[in-house]
Amino acid sequence: MSEADIHFYFDPVCPFAWMTSKWVRLVQSQREYTVDWRFISLRQINAHVDYDTHFPPEYEAGHTAGLRLLRVLERTRQEHGREMVGTLYAALGARIFDSPPPTEQDRTENGFDVRGTEALVGPVLDQVGLPRTLLEALDDDGHDFTIRAETDEALALTGKDVGTPIIHFQPPEGTAFFGPVISRLPSDEDAVRLWDHVVGLAGFPGSPSSSAASVSFLSSAHSAWPTTRSASSRTGTAAAAGRRSRAAMHLDQARDFVGRNHRAVLATRTRDGGIQQSPVLVGVDADGMLIISSRETAYKTKNLRRDPWAQLCVFTDKFFGDWVIVEGVADILSLPEAMEPLVDYFRRLAGEHSNWDEYRDSLRRENRVLIRIEPRHAGPDRQG
Repeated sequence: MSEADIHFYFDPVCPFAWMTSKWVRLVQSQREYTVDWRFISLRQINAHVDYDTHFPPEYEAGHTAGLRLLRVLERTRQEHGREMVGTLYAALGARIFDSPPPTEQDRTENGFDVRGTEALVGPVLDQVGLPRTLLEALDDDGHDFTIRAETDEALALTGKDVGTPIIHFQPPEGTAFFGPVISRLPSDEDAVRLWDHVVGLAGFPGSPSSSAASVSFLSSAHSAWPTTRSASSRTGTAAAAGRRSRAAMHLDQARDFVGRNHRAVLATRTRDGGIQQSPVLVGVDADGMLIISSRETAYKTKNLRRDPWAQLCVFTDKFFGDWVIVEGVADILSLPEAMEPLVDYFRRLAGEHSNWDEYRDSLRRENRVLIRIEPRHAGPDRQG
């Protein structure tokens, strides 16, 4: 096939990739771009990670469900062509993210997250006119080599400390970037404007994308635009806050929300003044600091050592719903001082570990650090 205008790398269980894919489809319909929907597996990216140690209980099952769905998508590509990958992904995403969530008792089937089972995939195949013989691929790890190769291809474009989606515009020489993470779907007009801004910023000489680093773009729930701010504008004015629909809220309210909801996107500043984002799990310690586990070599850690400004968008497990934005100043605890605070972090987010000695050993192997953010501003307390 001739080279598509856009390579879009996705994991079908990633909510960030799903929302970004809907935006890309809006741009595609107006610009007549061609999109090649490609694979990146969160389960394979985290193959070396001890899930019991570093993730809530449902994460491994969710990432495994994503890999099982990618196997079906890969077989679909083999037998029915690349265009059907986009069609099936759209139908799967609508079923997973845009339909009422399953009840607690319906979230698993035969020990698997229901998203990666015949119960969910079968009706979706019927919907798009594909044969149910594709369900055989769910358990066929023979597809994993191709998925791994495409995952490596995606990470080679941006660096390894990212997730999904990754977008490559005008391949093979064009701009590639992680994200952007957007939390609402823009209008048709804004979709194209956002695309032009994102591609322009990612392709700017000297941007992190030019050195294969992780690039993403900050987007609050009420503004899907790439954002960079000078030091003189970090606090902002009351009028500017009103224009952004981000009224101040009490910091204790924000801490209470974070204490109950741990999924978030962390934004840090890159060396060149851009914004780098990472999906994280965040908690609150006894001193009211927001706490995040990271690695010494992670881009977010390096960014925060250079510039301590940090911003978090924290949301519920449902993704669409209540959310808060918290800005603050970060410091970083390294091992060995970070050991017991990292144990406390795990307890606050996941409870008791089955083997604390094993957990501590994994912290040392992975050279873990604890990011601590002192909240300075939070919002909104109303939405407009």
